[in-house]
Amino acid sequence: MDNQTSSEPALLATIEDGHANNFDFLRFVLATLVVASHCYSLTSRNRTEFSHREPLLIATRGQMTGGDLAVNGFFIVSGFLITASRQNSRRAIDFLRKRVLRIYPGFLTAVLFGLLIVAPLGAPDLHAYLHNQSVLRDLLYMAQLFPPQTDNVFSNWSSHDQVNGSLWTIRYEFWCYLLIMGLGMVQLIQRRALMLALTTVVYGIYVYQLTFHLALLHGRSIEPFGIPNFYPRFLTYFFVGMVFFIYRDTIPRDHSVLALCVVLLLALAAMGSGFDACMPACGAYILFYIAFSRRLCMNSFARSGDLSYGIYLYAFPVQQLALYFIQKPSGSTIGPLMLFIVAYPITLLLAVMSWHLIEKPFLRMKPRNRTSPYIELQLDNSSAKPLN
Repeated sequence: MDNQTSSEPALLATIEDGHANNFDFLRFVLATLVVASHCYSLTSRNRTEFSHREPLLIATRGQMTGGDLAVNGFFIVSGFLITASRQNSRRAIDFLRKRVLRIYPGFLTAVLFGLLIVAPLGAPDLHAYLHNQSVLRDLLYMAQLFPPQTDNVFSNWSSHDQVNGSLWTIRYEFWCYLLIMGLGMVQLIQRRALMLALTTVVYGIYVYQLTFHLALLHGRSIEPFGIPNFYPRFLTYFFVGMVFFIYRDTIPRDHSVLALCVVLLLALAAMGSGFDACMPACGAYILFYIAFSRRLCMNSFARSGDLSYGIYLYAFPVQQLALYFIQKPSGSTIGPLMLFIVAYPITLLLAVMSWHLIEKPFLRMKPRNRTSPYIELQLDNSSAKPLN
C-alpha cells in the first residue's frame, strides 16, 4: 500500500513536491461531512434526539460527531500546512499577511451575507431584528473573527439565535496562526524536540480534560481569545499537525501502522471510551497517509477552485433558510437527508462564487514564499476551516 520498493524506507509526507498530495480533496470531504452532520442537528428537536440520529455519534457511542471529526481533521491539516507556510515565509509579516488574506475576505463576506440577507429573510419580525442590531458591535465582532450576533432568528436548540453557527471556531484557528508566527519569530519551530515536548504537554492536558470532564474557568469567555476550555482540543490537533510537518523526514509510511491506527480507533469506538483521546495521534496518521497516497491521486481535485472554505462559510445559513421556508408554510418537518439534498447544491454554488469572486482575487495579493510558486499555491490555499 504505497510503500516504495527501494531500500530506503518510504516517508509518510512529501511536502517538497507541492502538488503530490490530496489535501484539497480531503478538505472538500471534511467540509461536506460538516454539512451532513449539521443536517442532523438542525432537524432534531433537542440534543437527545440528535444523539440518537447522528451516524458517527451512534458509531462512537456518544464520543464524537461527524462535525467534530471534521473540525479535528481541519486543525490537523492546518497545523501541517500553516507550519510549512511559516517556514517558507521570508518574514513574519509576510506570513501574517497571507493568513489574513486567506481568512478575512471570505469570512467578512459571509458575515455580511448572513446579517444583510439571511437574517432578514429568517426574522419573524424584520423591524425588531433591525432595531436590535448594532453596527458598531457587528464591526467589532467581524474584526475579531467573531460570529454575527442576532436575536430571534432561526431560534432552535442547536443554533442559539446564530445566523451562522459554523463560524465560532474561526478565531481559534487564527490564534493558532498567531502562535505559530510567534514560535517562528523566536526560532523555536526549528527545535524539533522542544516542539514535540510542547505538543506532548498540550496533548496530556487535553486527555486530562477529557478524562475528568474539566471545564477551564467554568467555560467563561475571555475576550478576544474566546473560551479557554476549547484550547486544549484545538491546540492538540493543530500541534499534532505541526509535529507531523517538522518530523516529516523521519515518520515512516507503513501500512502496518495505518492498520493499527484504524483497528485501535474502531475498538475504542465500540467500547465507548478513549476514541476522542486517541484521535489526535491515530487520526493524524490516517489523514496524512491518505493525503500523500499516490494510489488515490486526487492532486488535481481543486484545479477549478478550492470550494471547501466556501462550503464551510455558507452551508449553515443556507440550511437554516431551507428549513425555514420549507417547514414554516406547511408546518411539516423534513429529515436530514432531504435537508442535505436541498441545501448542498445551493451551498456549492455559493462556494464557487466565493472562490472566484472573493477568495482567489485576494490570494493573488499574497507575498511570495521562499519556495517555488508551485509549493506556495498548495500552502496558501490551505485553511483549517473549523466547521462545527
